[in-house]
Amino acid sequence: MITKLANFLISFTNIVLSIVSFFIGVRIILQFISANSSTPIVSWIYSISSFLISPFRGLTSDIRMGSGSLDIVAIIALVTYMIAGLLLMEVFRKLALATIMEESAPATVHYHDLEEDDEEDQPKHLHSR
Repeated sequence: MITKLANFLISFTNIVLSIVSFFIGVRIILQFISANSSTPIVSWIYSISSFLISPFRGLTSDIRMGSGSLDIVAIIALVTYMIAGLLLMEVFRKLALATIMEESAPATVHYHDLEEDDEEDQPKHLHSR
């Protein structure tokens, strides 16, 4: 049960990470080539990616390169989301692996569990602790 949930969470995180990376990556390219922001598709990409990079706004300014610019904040956001997503997927993998290992581990048997209640029938050297 846990492994199915972990696999689902890994897949879901991977899909979300891919979508976020797509929008921010396309934004970086569009700003670099100085795409016309009044075009509906460019405007749509900018509005979605603007929401995604808003927590990082103000960290630094863009670098002007000819007619375009390099959106450093978007690059920082992209790298941060990638690292966070990969770490989250690794946590889910570790939880799934720990669950699998726990389910497949043999039961631990302790010596004192095997002792009989009647210790007088056993030689004394077996009961020394």
